[in-house]
Amino acid sequence: MPESELEDLMKRFGRAFFKADREGLSKCLSDDFVWHLHHGDRGTDEPHGRTLLGLDAFLEELAWRKQNWREVRIENVRECPAGDGVLQTFEISGINEAGQAFRNKVVDLYTIVNGRIAVKDTYWKVFR
Repeated sequence: MPESELEDLMKRFGRAFFKADREGLSKCLSDDFVWHLHHGDRGTDEPHGRTLLGLDAFLEELAWRKQNWREVRIENVRECPAGDGVLQTFEISGINEAGQAFRNKVVDLYTIVNGRIAVKDTYWKVFR
């Protein structure tokens, strides 16, 4: 996929992501979309993290975050097209569901198939 098309896809995805826009996301995600989250339960979600399948699960996660996290800021977003994928880095901060402040560096690896995002694999540097 040409770099300009990857950049356009990620712009459209970013806009739809922040609005939790079902229609916009449906134009960016493959029908069998998979999101490997940055966390999971020991024994059941190892080694990939909790795995969400499809647009409905994606939107449920976004709704949960909106309901449970406060003052979320995403900064310093960088995207690097890489063949049939995109490497994205950014910083996220906010207050989590337990009322604790968080600030993390994030890496997302996107796999693109037939012009749509098929996999979003998320990694956070977590501090305790």
